[in-house]
Amino acid sequence: MYTCRRGWTCLQYAIVAERSKNVTFLLDHGVSINQKDVQGRTPLMVSVYSSNVDILSILLDHGADVNIRDNMGFIALQIAILWRKRDAAIILIERGSDMSVVTPSTKATIGQLCRTSMPNILRCLEPKRYYSID
Repeated sequence: MYTCRRGWTCLQYAIVAERSKNVTFLLDHGVSINQKDVQGRTPLMVSVYSSNVDILSILLDHGADVNIRDNMGFIALQIAILWRKRDAAIILIERGSDMSVVTPSTKATIGQLCRTSMPNILRCLEPKRYYSID
């Protein structure tokens, strides 16, 4: 697979350009869904940064791994919480993100991250009990 200097494939560029049809086409034709860039970010992580939940869902429907860590040790859910991407965080939790991971630098749990970065997400998740209050 050809990449640029930052390690991006055509898939990451299609994600950032919000070209959902191109993303689907590339995935249907065998582009690696979990290919990491030079910072260890997967296409799923790139979609979290871009805030496009439609593309996030396409990636998940095609089997993107929600629990891959980047070079700093973060999974997509932690990125969503730290960047206050509420809708992405909820989707990632519903799709099986590991709720027991801790943030590499602060050792904060998902519940602690939610309380400090996105307290409103806890109300959305409360009925489903996806997290534990530590």
